[in-house]
Order: sequence, then structure tokens, then C-alpha cells
Amino acid sequence: MDSSGNRLTAISPDNHQPWLWFMHFFSMAFIVLAACMRAWMKWRQAALSDALLFTAHLLYIGYWLVLLFSLISALGKSENITSTLQESKAAKLVFASRILLVIILGATKVSTMFLIREIFTRDATKWWFRAIVGAATVQAAFGALLLSIECSPARILDAKNNDHCSGNGPRWIVFTVFEALLECLMVIPVAIIVMRLQTNLQKKIWAITVFVCRLVVWVPMWMHLAFYLRFLRSGRNNIDIVPTMITEELWVALALVLTSTPVLMRVAKKFTTSGITLSTSKAYGSRESSSNQKKTGFRPDDVTNSSQVDTHRMRNLNEGASIESRAESQVGILRQVDFQISSESKDLT
Repeated sequence: MDSSGNRLTAISPDNHQPWLWFMHFFSMAFIVLAACMRAWMKWRQAALSDALLFTAHLLYIGYWLVLLFSLISALGKSENITSTLQESKAAKLVFASRILLVIILGATKVSTMFLIREIFTRDATKWWFRAIVGAATVQAAFGALLLSIECSPARILDAKNNDHCSGNGPRWIVFTVFEALLECLMVIPVAIIVMRLQTNLQKKIWAITVFVCRLVVWVPMWMHLAFYLRFLRSGRNNIDIVPTMITEELWVALALVLTSTPVLMRVAKKFTTSGITLSTSKAYGSRESSSNQKKTGFRPDDVTNSSQVDTHRMRNLNEGASIESRAESQVGILRQVDFQISSESKDLT
């Protein structure tokens, strides 16, 4: 309660906490719902990407609890109705939450990269995979240091005075720019791989869009930066940090939920898999000797004369790259499209 005896959620010029309370519990419910749906979709099919995302969810629980105690203390209230001790405690908790925020964002990016590898290729030595995972890991470690080194946790909610953390604004600009670049960089390998698939353009666009959806995090990301810079320039201590904290919670919530988008899209699209090959691969199905069938490819319009890919035989061929449809395969959007395959005959003996 505030000093006037009103309930905790009473909005007043000295109390902007109601917005924070709403976003705090809404984001938790949003994340829990998405996590439960992903667990159901990938039951008994868990892989390293799921373990990494599970770790990120555990860290989010810590992040959520830290902000909860900060709210209980004084976050979002003006100095007129709070004590210096309460503000100092809230500031220290917000400072700790930022470290967790950086680690969570890094974990979601690494989890996404492992999910991409599980869907498209099993070659862990691909240079782009190692480069992006390495960059995301470095960004998490570097970001945690960048936003905390030589800063005073007890004064992190002080506005218009950066003595407690020199160059506070530029630090967040650098961190946000690198986060945005990494989010964009993760989409490029997906687009390249999907465009090599022998299927129609509509299916390619759909598959790429599933991963491009992750760029929605750009919205709260840049809003967070804009609100925080405005707070540093002309805000009131503690209370005017509320828009920044709201967009920050939305940012981390979307990062966690959108990491599961390739899995969750299966709920909306009831597709089955009969096989996928890259343009450099050969698929072997029904026996057809016509010279017009010397090009192997996907022909969705010829359902009656086509056959499914024999994945066991494809694994024994070292001719080009392929994406195999296996019962134990990880769930991915490209494993849900019903492709039909027609090919030339070939004597495997």
C-alpha cells in the first residue's frame, strides 16, 4: 500500500506501479503457456535446443522473482512516497535483473541456432553455425560486463545523473545494436537453406517466415532503448523508469516465446511429412522410365503417381545434402509440409 492507505494498484502521480504489475504477471502467463505448448509438441523428442531453452526459462524465473521483489520494494514510485532505503534496494534488484536479462537473451539465440541445425543439417562444423553461436555467447558475456562494470547498483534508478555509471546511454546503444544484428543474422542461414529446397515458392516463403517472426523482438528492443535514453535525459528518479521496465519485460517474453515459433506453428498447420531433399540431392521412389522424369524434384500436383522418400536408403547415399524425415527427428516447420516425390528408377545393387 502507499502512504495514503490505498491499495497497491492505485494509480497516482506518485505511483506508476499498476502498469508494471500488469505486465509482470501477463508476461509470466504468456511464457508459461508457450512453454507448456512446446513441451507437449516435443514430448519424448527433446534435444539440446530444448535443454538450452529450458535453462533460459529457469533463468527467467529468477529474473521474474528479482523484479517482483523490486516492485514490492519501491520500483515505479516517486521519492515522495518511498524512502531512500527502499529506492536503493529496488535499484540493486533492477541491476541484478539486467544481468539475467542479457544471459536469457543469449540463451534463446543459442537455442534457436541448435533448433535450426536439428531441422536442416546434422553437420555441427558448419562455419556459420559456429560463428553465430560463438557471437551469441560472446554477446551474452560481453553484454553482462558492458552493462554492469564500474556502475553503482544502488543508484541505477537515478535519472539525469550518470555519475553512478559513466556512459550509461552509449552502453545500452552498443548492446542493443549488437542484439539487433544477431537477431537478423540468425535468419540468413535459414533463408539460404530453404531457397535450395526443391519445392514451390509459397512453401519456401512460409518456412522462412516462421523464423523471420523472431525479428518481432526488434519492436520492444528499440522501444526499450528509446524509453531508457529519455529517462536518462529528463526522467524522474525511479518512477519514470516504468516504460523502460515494461518494454524490457515484453522484450524478454517475446524472445522466449518466439524461440519456440517453429515448433508451435505446427498447432496451426496440420501438415504431415513425406520427405524433403535439397536441390543437389537425389530421391528414389516409384519406377518411371520416361525421359521427361530425369530431373528429380517435388511435384505436389502429381499425388497419385508419386511416392514417399525412403529415408533409410537416402542415409546410405552420399550424394549431396539432404534433410531426412525420421520418427525421432526434431519437430520443425519444414518437417510438417506434405511433399510428394517422383523420381527416376535406379538400381541400388
